[in-house]
Amino acid sequence: MINTETKTFDIGIMRLIGLSSRGFVAMIFTQAVMFVIPSVIFAYICSFPTLWLIFQKMFLNNANQISIVPGASATFLAIAVGLLIPTLSSIIPIQRALAKSLSDSLNTARNTLSGTVVIIEDKSIKVVPYIVFGILCVIFGVTIYIVLP
Repeated sequence: MINTETKTFDIGIMRLIGLSSRGFVAMIFTQAVMFVIPSVIFAYICSFPTLWLIFQKMFLNNANQISIVPGASATFLAIAVGLLIPTLSSIIPIQRALAKSLSDSLNTARNTLSGTVVIIEDKSIKVVPYIVFGILCVIFGVTIYIVLP
């Protein structure tokens, strides 16, 4: 999303010099996959100690008999999910970028949206629970994205 939303002018230049729609789609998918490959490798490496700890806690008697090495099907599914999520999340930004005409992409003096910001403050609301909840959600999301695959 960063590449397609904030680099509209750069994408317009690439299209101007001859980048086709297929080439653009391939470029975005390649970037998405290249961001995922290090996290999949890191998650696979981290899965060994994590599985060992889980097996030690859950299976006290049989922990040494269970292999901590993920099987071939688990590895394949982890890689498939790790590559599927960024691929699917690239569809909408690609559609938005390709929907703009070349002249709109190259227009550096494009109109920006103007608006009025209204701030309503209530002194009785405590912000700390929201900050703690936000931090917990970020930690949970990062953990799921990096450790789960």
